[in-house]
Amino acid sequence: MASSAPRSHPGITPPISLSLPLPAETKLSDELEKVLRSFNLFESKEESQKREDILGKLYVIVTDWVRALSQKKGFSDQLASEAGGAIFTFGSYRLGVHGSGADIDTLCVAPRHIERSDFFLSFVEVLRATPEVTELSPVPDAYVPVLKMKFDGIQMDLLFARLSSSSVSVNVDLLDMKLLQNLDEKSVLSLNGCRVTDQILKLVPNITNFRMALRCIKLWAKRRGVYSNVLGFLGGVSWALLTGRICQLYPNAAPATLVSKFFKVFEGWKWPSPVLLCELQPEGSLGRKVWNPKVYPKDKQHLMPIITPAYPAMNSTYNVSFSTLDLLRGEFQRGSRIFQQFVDSAGPAPASVWHHLLEKSDFFQRYKAYVQVDITADSEEAHRKWEGFVESKLRFLVNYLEQTPNLKFAHPFPACFTPPRPEPEVPSPAEGEAAAPPTPIFSSCFFMGLMLDIPKDGSGPKTIDLTPAVVEFQTQVKSWMLREDSMEVRVRFTRRTDLPSFVFDEGERPKFKRKRKSAGAPSQVTDMSSSDDTAAVAESPRDTSERKRPKSEDGSSFAVTPSVLAASAPGVQPFVPTTPPAPTGKEEIKSSAAGSDASSAIVLDDSAAEPVAPASAAAAKVVTSEPVPETELDVKVDTVSSTKKKPVSVTLLK
Repeated sequence: MASSAPRSHPGITPPISLSLPLPAETKLSDELEKVLRSFNLFESKEESQKREDILGKLYVIVTDWVRALSQKKGFSDQLASEAGGAIFTFGSYRLGVHGSGADIDTLCVAPRHIERSDFFLSFVEVLRATPEVTELSPVPDAYVPVLKMKFDGIQMDLLFARLSSSSVSVNVDLLDMKLLQNLDEKSVLSLNGCRVTDQILKLVPNITNFRMALRCIKLWAKRRGVYSNVLGFLGGVSWALLTGRICQLYPNAAPATLVSKFFKVFEGWKWPSPVLLCELQPEGSLGRKVWNPKVYPKDKQHLMPIITPAYPAMNSTYNVSFSTLDLLRGEFQRGSRIFQQFVDSAGPAPASVWHHLLEKSDFFQRYKAYVQVDITADSEEAHRKWEGFVESKLRFLVNYLEQTPNLKFAHPFPACFTPPRPEPEVPSPAEGEAAAPPTPIFSSCFFMGLMLDIPKDGSGPKTIDLTPAVVEFQTQVKSWMLREDSMEVRVRFTRRTDLPSFVFDEGERPKFKRKRKSAGAPSQVTDMSSSDDTAAVAESPRDTSERKRPKSEDGSSFAVTPSVLAASAPGVQPFVPTTPPAPTGKEEIKSSAAGSDASSAIVLDDSAAEPVAPASAAAAKVVTSEPVPETELDVKVDTVSSTKKKPVSVTLLK
């Protein structure tokens, strides 16, 4: 709790070191700035001026709207003009670490007679009539209600707070705790962004060095795939708080030294010990809940608490799970090792240190099994809303998957991909009627890597069934009150070798080849010359026990054989072959009972993978199964022991 004794230093503990930068550290910092500029992290003067102009125009729109609405509610012209209204910024723009093309987080503050419903109704209509405003998307039911839009091409998120005063000045001090009196919860949450940002800037000893170090840390987190609060990693505020704490511990250090110490300190941090920039203020007479694990049981469950410095203090990382915490620890350790190598006499050159640190994540090469979440809708606006909602719920899918036996963890990738736009569906016209216009399809997708926990001795459960996790997730998201009929979400399994090409940069995709069997063991090998996004390699399952198995991450050897049936399981996109060959009698498809409809499957084998060109779905061999009454996505994993191989299968059943 708050301490009455004044401090001569920022932070809750004294600095670790007050040393001034050495020439080598200054040189390394200069190299850091060059590298950051090569990533286009600094905007030009023209771009900066454009942002200021946009904020000025938005301020005029807000004050005109407040005045007009005040008059409509019976205020005199003078009182309506004095009602005011203001626009504040927060986030990366307010911290001064935004880059070219970054969005602007903004807050609209209005007097007490302007209600939230007015903001999401009449103000939205004002914005719709503004020529510079495009892609306007109100989200009034969000945890922190927000208006998303583009203003003259710049993405903006606009929050709303309603103060208890009769007027609002542009000079209002948002850090004044008295402003929080008699405010609704949504207004307190909306004000929190600005209050936290301003408090961070007050608590760091050297803002210039803080900004340079934070630019590096944010870029590193994005490149390494650990930048996302909603998916259980850390968001911009959390990274700023961690960087700010390092600045307090090394107040005179150069930016390069701050980055180095960042990894050294947090590599060994004893979570869940909280990271604090200042002593927490008690709840007091305002009665707002302040993070306190001694009082609130839920706060005690937080795994990686990073606490905001403004009242009421909150944990900015409540979404962190056991698996994402482990991934973050691994990235901290990697960063610390890179700098440790640099301090060695045979370490790399300064520029090489930064390029090594900022290497892109190997997420799409790291795992052999992935889950792909496809999000579709029939209009751009509907898709934008649906994508945002589904993304906010993906952490629940991670939790459901991690409850699956024999699945060690699910690793969500914090980026959304837009696949190549498919041709619009054209409904077949009735006889004598004109053809209906095509139905457009807007789609995007997220990916999760799956780490299987396969017993090397063949003990334990023999089946990994993802169905309960997928069904529970789909039930949850499809029950959204604002969901439209065209809004769909599909969850499907994919292997590393079958990942779509749009997740890779040009020339980045790993290339695999399939070894042909020896004479006498016929196999079906696809033509490897194409790079279709839905590529799948098919081989006959015959004599797979004699093949050399690639090693998995846990050291066991396995081959993956997913079967995608023509009839669609919930959330599973089927592959429908055009001309299936005759049955071979050795299909790799489970059948628990007889059925009336025949199903088809692509049989895949991950055996003996070696680098070559990507596979082609067009050349995939298709095997027809016996009739089955249910659909499944079946992944057979053969674990190898010293005596006997025992199959383990991953299934996604209807």
